[in-house]
Amino acid sequence: MSVADQIIVPLDVPTEEAAIALLDRLPQVSFWKVGLELFVATGPTILKHLKERKKRFFLT
Repeated sequence: MSVADQIIVPLDVPTEEAAIALLDRLPQVSFWKVGLELFVATGPTILKHLKERKKRFFLT
């Protein structure tokens, strides 16, 4: 297991665009936390982006 697999990065940003920019900036990260503000703003769309990139995630 690589170090990147042991890190969970929070997607605590207000918009889908900001979240995608962070995903693009950190492609090696495989596990993400989707914050309430982002999920309320985007709904399941952000989860679709994570699934398409084969990322693991959880909601808070």
